[in-house]
Amino acid sequence: MAVAVATAVCGLTGSPCRCTAKRTGSRSGEPPAPGAGPSSCGRPATGRRGDGGPAVGRSAVARPCRVRGERGAGARGGGKGCCATSQSVTRSPRMVRRLAPALTAAASLVLAALAAPPAAAGHGPDAGRALADRAAAYSATARYQVHANAVAAGYVPDKYCVFDRTGRTGALGYPHFNHAYDNSVDPTKPAALYYEDDGRGGKRLVGVQWLVYDRDQKLTTDDDRPTMFGTAFKGPKPGNFPGQPVHYALHLWLWKKNPRGLHETFNPAVTCLPGTTRP
Repeated sequence: MAVAVATAVCGLTGSPCRCTAKRTGSRSGEPPAPGAGPSSCGRPATGRRGDGGPAVGRSAVARPCRVRGERGAGARGGGKGCCATSQSVTRSPRMVRRLAPALTAAASLVLAALAAPPAAAGHGPDAGRALADRAAAYSATARYQVHANAVAAGYVPDKYCVFDRTGRTGALGYPHFNHAYDNSVDPTKPAALYYEDDGRGGKRLVGVQWLVYDRDQKLTTDDDRPTMFGTAFKGPKPGNFPGQPVHYALHLWLWKKNPRGLHETFNPAVTCLPGTTRP
């Protein structure tokens, strides 16, 4: 699956392709083709488009592009698998913006497949549903890697970084709640996002959380416990701040691996910088 996605990305951007260029002209004894345009697969490049003559000094010929894991891609003579020489490749910001959604979707599928725990690799409809829901969560939250997108979507930042004060098992990071998604069991609509400091003055997305209120608001009953991704929610738990009801919660460390487990509450790989925690 990863090979297939890598091939698709190559077709979109050419970035996984490896292109080499060689000099032609007096050394090869074979002048470039008259009127050749900017460098393309298997064609010589000249100094100007349509100048009708060879470039002064040197020109470049693009060799076939080889896509990792796939033979025969970009066969000589032109085709979608070829690359331009490095001298002629430029990518505009507009092109990057157009390709970003496709690259994000491809990366989401790869990450969903690679992050699947062994238990989810089994057979049956439940395992398939868990993988599909996780892929949907990746795709839906990918845009929130840009912190401003999360704020614009209604996720309210908490100014304090949250860590495990009792067990010292790690941290959550900075909670960003969107209470419009409280009680959501939709994998594309988590109630909270968690960020950590990225070391450059910004925030980096690390995990997400779903939150469902307990029906009878009693900590002693759990007959309404929800499940997602083939995993039961933790709880019921008392509110973490005044006014928050008794609830069930499920964390998912989509964007930073948790060595303790994909759904554990705290992540030891996430840390709170000095002075960023609640007094």
